[in-house]
Amino acid sequence: MYTANWLKFVLLLQLSFISLQIQAESNSTKVEIISGLPKPPFIMPVNVIEPIEGPVPDDKVQALYQGIQIDIMREALLSQNYLAEFTHVPLARNITNFQKWHVDGVSILPLHFAYPGMFISQPYVSYQNVVVSLKNRNYIIDDLDDLSGKSIAAFQKAKLFLGPEYEDIVKYSLGYRELADQNKQIELLFNGSVEVIILDINIFNYFLKTHQSRRHKVATTAHYIFKERVYSAGFKSEVIRDAFNIGLNALKASGQYQLIIDHYLK
Repeated sequence: MYTANWLKFVLLLQLSFISLQIQAESNSTKVEIISGLPKPPFIMPVNVIEPIEGPVPDDKVQALYQGIQIDIMREALLSQNYLAEFTHVPLARNITNFQKWHVDGVSILPLHFAYPGMFISQPYVSYQNVVVSLKNRNYIIDDLDDLSGKSIAAFQKAKLFLGPEYEDIVKYSLGYRELADQNKQIELLFNGSVEVIILDINIFNYFLKTHQSRRHKVATTAHYIFKERVYSAGFKSEVIRDAFNIGLNALKASGQYQLIIDHYLK
């Protein structure tokens, strides 16, 4: 079953890239989307660099990326004749750069996010954030209060995404930091620099699948104290937002949406 799905996905990707070329040659409307830095399996770089015209700021990286988040956005927009080009910046700078660079959209925002001149899409991707500890610490973490006093490494902008109650609790952490590079975040757990980390369970599991050294084989415990959260995209144009929603619904109806997710998670 896995092999069949994988072959289908490869075929869809091949057809997608062919479609991208055809769309580009026929002068499809290009849209520039601010996206986050790599966090496999949601955002993953491909070893092909796309040139961009003009001078490039030091904090602006544009390349060919794939992953759950990227593939869904790209395919949904492409189906409506929009050619998405992603610019990758730290999550903390996405709104600042949306305004600074006058781009067409931002790839991931809380469901009810509000910002002047931005149109929010329907949700298209979900994250299940968890607390992860080393099993030999024997921590019991059943709610936010159990984080009090512990050293924590969380994903960037965790305070914004996880809410005010979480922010109040981590004020009393012995050591609290947020990192854009989630590989570094996970390494802090395994090398004993922090007691717990907070991140999406699929990001953590994908890391374990792709890192097989002895230090990564230490048993861990995932504590499910957060609700699954869905996220939307934001666009400067209501027309593009509506087109994305139409394309997203078409992906779901055709089964391609689930096929993209299964390819990276199964």
